[in-house]
Amino acid sequence: MVKKSVARGGRSKRIEKRLAKPTIDPCPPGQLGGAYKPLNEQDILQIYNTALKLLENLGIGEVPERLFNDLISIGAKDNGSGRVLFPKALSE
Repeated sequence: MVKKSVARGGRSKRIEKRLAKPTIDPCPPGQLGGAYKPLNEQDILQIYNTALKLLENLGIGEVPERLFNDLISIGAKDNGSGRVLFPKALSE
C-alpha cells in the first residue's frame, strides 16, 4: 500500500495570513470619528418622550415594599393596583 502525502497549511502559513494586510482596508487613515449618527434629533426626542409617557402611564409593577415606600416619598404615585407611576417632572 502506498501512503499519500497530505499537504498541510501549517502554523507558519496561518500566522503569515493573519499578519498580512487586508485586501480591502475597512478603516483607512484620515477618516473623521464620531460622524455615525443613526438617529436624528427628532428621533431621539420621540424616543425620550415615549419613555416618559410609559413611565407616567404604565410605570413599573411588582415593586418591593421598601422601594415602593421610597418612590412614593419622592413623588411617585401608586395607581391602586400595585404599580408605581412616575410623573414627568420626577423622571426628568
